[in-house]
Amino acid sequence: MDTFKQAISIIEALTNQGFEAYFVGGAVRDRLRGVPAHDIDIATNARPLQILEIAKENKWKAITVGLSFGVVKLVIAKEIYEVATFRAEKYVETSRQPSEVYFKSSLRDDLSRRDFTINAIAMDRDGKIIDPFGGADDIEAGIIRCVGDPVSRFREDPLRMFRAVRFVAQLGYKLEDNTYQAIKKQGNLVRILSVERVVAEIERTWTAQFAALGLKYYIHTGLFSYNCRGNLHKQPYDIPILPELSQQSDELIRRSCYCLDLLPDDLILRWAAVLLGLETAAAHEIVLRLKLKKTTAQRIGWVLQYSQQLINDNWLSFLQAQAAIFNDKKQLRRALIQLFTLQNVQLQYYNQELESTKQKVHQQQILEFLNRIPVYVDELNISGTVVAAKIGEGKHVKTFLQTALQKVQEGKIANTEQSLRQELDHWINYSRR
Repeated sequence: MDTFKQAISIIEALTNQGFEAYFVGGAVRDRLRGVPAHDIDIATNARPLQILEIAKENKWKAITVGLSFGVVKLVIAKEIYEVATFRAEKYVETSRQPSEVYFKSSLRDDLSRRDFTINAIAMDRDGKIIDPFGGADDIEAGIIRCVGDPVSRFREDPLRMFRAVRFVAQLGYKLEDNTYQAIKKQGNLVRILSVERVVAEIERTWTAQFAALGLKYYIHTGLFSYNCRGNLHKQPYDIPILPELSQQSDELIRRSCYCLDLLPDDLILRWAAVLLGLETAAAHEIVLRLKLKKTTAQRIGWVLQYSQQLINDNWLSFLQAQAAIFNDKKQLRRALIQLFTLQNVQLQYYNQELESTKQKVHQQQILEFLNRIPVYVDELNISGTVVAAKIGEGKHVKTFLQTALQKVQEGKIANTEQSLRQELDHWINYSRR
């Protein structure tokens, strides 16, 4: 109960006033799984204003953004705890947001409205588990199952279909058959979801431990074949999610899954692995229409562009060309490591041991070069001001610095102030001829 120790003070404050209060949701699920709990939530039959009064008495900061939905966030020692009144919701088919919220008097009613059985478990302050829907058994069996009728659960909030797959990817579980079939039959419901919500769930899937399993479920359920919703000048329009992946061959999907299993949980690398079988132009179109962050989209595109281009003995020319694309050495190094990581996993997939060995040698040469030799002119031990003082302001300053940089990289001169000043004098004398 150590993780819950501080939150117990909230439970006690509520129960001392005659209310019921329980830990609920993901924190309880994680406790049963034997892993550290995060984002501790509390459910109570106290109404929002009563929760606020108790917070005031205990001098806890209260955040009331979700008050109309029965939710109060309490801040204690910089930790945030969500305290929600037992409730039920009413939905309309055009929105995933509840049109009405009803406060309920029983814990069971509150748990019955939740998405999956593994998230519909409560625990009292003494550690006693309240599990009316068999969530603990599903954790033991490794199953994602809807609470009650899956058709109803997904009609209430179609985002739950993406959440189901995301939990598969995070926990390594499988979808219970009725839940799986309900997703296959009702995938068109995702048309009301915003592209931002959909992409957020997809990206949490990509960076999960079992991302490859998530990818397979997205494809097999058909979720990627549907449209979600964009908004331009307050006018909604359809955005295809990822139909291109549903049309890929089994071989390409196997390769993506293999890469997902071996790559670190780097969002750029995981996206690149998923889009690996597509033409560069098609991948570019996808990251744009799904409105990925600009910097993320650009890096994904760069990694994919060079993912099939193996490095040869002329690696310095490759490095010089890439340096022009990035702002600084730190950014360049990170991008190169991402690229090399993906290339190495692909070579491993194709069992190209000899080529893999060659590539690792070239990759090590590049990274060692970055440690020793300047790649950008601002790394030279001579400033533009010093150069300008000798040859005057203008384009010649840049020309000299670029020339000097190339000579340092080729080992023709040293990156010392003395050598660079001598090179500047030679350059001036040559220019005057």
